[in-house]
Amino acid sequence: MIYIVANSNAGSGRGAQVWQQVEQYLLQSGIAYTPVGETLPPSGSTVMLIGGDGTYCQFVNRLTHPEDYRYILVKAGSSNSLWSTYGNAHAVNSLMDSDFTQMDLGEVTTDKE
Repeated sequence: MIYIVANSNAGSGRGAQVWQQVEQYLLQSGIAYTPVGETLPPSGSTVMLIGGDGTYCQFVNRLTHPEDYRYILVKAGSSNSLWSTYGNAHAVNSLMDSDFTQMDLGEVTTDKE
């Protein structure tokens, strides 16, 4: 099961168009998916993020243990800096090949409350 977080506002509305294309592909390929919106998927899930850098950051910042998830980045934002570093031109096809790249997560702490 793939959990989908699609930001339809990413890239000045491009996110909605990309989501439609991805959804068609998933349906035609028989790949099970669930759009999650604001609901967090279960720990250990594969999450497809359709949007840009902000979509990824907002999602990951809500997680207690972001390292427990596998992410598929589908570019639909304006700059897509994270996608150009870690994304896969065939992101959805990578599901079938388990072609995932590890990435480091950072943590910033301050002494301010």
